[in-house]
Amino acid sequence: MSPVQSVSIAYTSNNATTSGSAGSPATYLPQTLFTTTGSNTYTVPTQVGIGGVATTVTGVFIYCWGSGGGVGTQYYGMGGAAGFSSGYYSCSPGTVLTYVVGSIGGGTLATGGGGLPCANGCGGGGFSGVFTGSIAQSNAIIIAGGGGGGGYQASFSSPPGSYGGVGGGLIGGRPGVVVTPGTVTYSAYISGGTQSAGGIGAIAGSALLGANSTSQRSPGSGGGGYYGGGLGPEYGSSLGDSTYIGAAGGGSGYIGGLTSSGVTTAATQITAVSTTSSDFIPANTSSPYYSTPYGRATQTGMVVIVPAVGTNPVYVGVTAKMLVT
Repeated sequence: MSPVQSVSIAYTSNNATTSGSAGSPATYLPQTLFTTTGSNTYTVPTQVGIGGVATTVTGVFIYCWGSGGGVGTQYYGMGGAAGFSSGYYSCSPGTVLTYVVGSIGGGTLATGGGGLPCANGCGGGGFSGVFTGSIAQSNAIIIAGGGGGGGYQASFSSPPGSYGGVGGGLIGGRPGVVVTPGTVTYSAYISGGTQSAGGIGAIAGSALLGANSTSQRSPGSGGGGYYGGGLGPEYGSSLGDSTYIGAAGGGSGYIGGLTSSGVTTAATQITAVSTTSSDFIPANTSSPYYSTPYGRATQTGMVVIVPAVGTNPVYVGVTAKMLVT
């Protein structure tokens, strides 16, 4: 998908309805940035105004960033950054779509499926996505995976702890651990979600849901996604890693319901020790639709929906107005 060539971005946050006519003056609605966590509906507009001409909408471009994973207390590492997914969905004016903006540790489909936090607050990041009806895999158009929650690291008595896996992408990331000073490596025993199964771990992820932490001694929770990330072991136990790791895997993304131009990308895992959330950056922050700090570790997700026109859909542009008749 080529980037938008237009003037500077102007959003109307969490606003999906308006009224007006093709007459003069007309009332227009800019394309919409959704950042309030949870689920809601978006109705595809009938027309957009292009050069003063009302033009019928033929579909929507969708851009999703999942939620970053949470960070707890008592030497917990940062959660993983979120994944990104985008593409075009062909649909008729008036189509009602369900969107989800991922939160951290919500534990429900409506909040993006990030695993519930333990008592120390290391919840999994929720997916962000769009569905044709209820929030179910069978209705999924597009999903961006959430990052796994950060975890305790028993071999260290001070930060940074162990890091949550990044959100997907086709596959969610594995959690990381500091094995040697200054260097992060990634677990072979805890994984992120894939296109066909939840991530493995002490508790596996499942369809749309990251694995939940179960006690104060539990690690970070799995990120939500098309399939959720797996859970690390409790403090004092092991899954075979040479150094204890308590963080969780990230959730996977999904683009199978799009009509065309689908892209899904995982965030980049860090390789050096960090205790700063700004180092845990989501995928595709170069997009003109991305807004800082969404999708970073400890930050929630975002969804942008832009109407498209024409037989071969084109972007209306970042300051386009959606005309509702």
